[in-house]
Amino acid sequence: MNDQDSEAPLSLYQAARNMGVKFTKENSPTDKYIDVNNLKIHYLEWGDIQNPTIILVHGIAQTCHSWDFIALGLSEKYRVIALDLRGHGDSDWSSDNNYTLEAYSDDLHKIIEKLNITNFIIIGLSIGGKTSFTYASKHTDKIRALIIVDAAPENMQAGYKNMSKFMKQKDELDSIDEFIDRILKYNPRRTRQQARGSIIHNIKQLKNGKWTWKYDSFFRSPQRVVQNPDQTAKTLWNRLENVTCPALIVRGAQSDLVAGEITEKMALRMNNATLVTVENAGHLVPGDNPAGFQIAINNFLNQL
Repeated sequence: MNDQDSEAPLSLYQAARNMGVKFTKENSPTDKYIDVNNLKIHYLEWGDIQNPTIILVHGIAQTCHSWDFIALGLSEKYRVIALDLRGHGDSDWSSDNNYTLEAYSDDLHKIIEKLNITNFIIIGLSIGGKTSFTYASKHTDKIRALIIVDAAPENMQAGYKNMSKFMKQKDELDSIDEFIDRILKYNPRRTRQQARGSIIHNIKQLKNGKWTWKYDSFFRSPQRVVQNPDQTAKTLWNRLENVTCPALIVRGAQSDLVAGEITEKMALRMNNATLVTVENAGHLVPGDNPAGFQIAINNFLNQL
């Protein structure tokens, strides 16, 4: 058994090196909170506050730690803010189950205003990508650049059904290993050690001793499907076309959620966008192939 498949826990830095992520400083983040829209939103802040800012927005059922490998590398040149969206991680749950793109986008807007961030870059994955271009469609003049990661106005049904099936499974399990088994079945690209390293920030132990996900159980309910009128394809295409800042569209080569022809269409319909495909990655590009994702975004960022 090689080091990557062993059960021994690794530090963030060793795990990142094993995945081919490039960095020279072993930076670590600071946990911070900010109050917006009557919610306490948690985020991780990496790097020097004097550097240009990059905001990272995760996907559904993830947390700010989904970006740890990427933030580690970016934090050498940038101030990096990785958010826990409302209803996720260590941020508050919404009392009225308001998890629309408009709500996420408004949270993002108020966070940016309260922290007085200007001339910044946003990188968003999946629902975080949709949140990012929803925000950018209204505030494109404030953004230096936008990176949309495996997010599109239209999803492939096979991938959507696969993700929904995964999320609707029993959500209280007896051990961490049961969650790891579930992750590996859903995403066989990960090794057991990789799954263990990522899941520690995505689950919590309940008073009854069982473990559960660190996101609102509302996301696993049928009501969520009918809650998002702002996610219609027509609305999202219109928002994309209103984004005028430089943009990079990133797709995982093996993504089962976002089709290649849709990302090509996105690049054509946006005013200033380029498209890149990251090999050896599915929908969760930064986690599946962080080294390839790092190369793709650095090539774009270095041209700004």
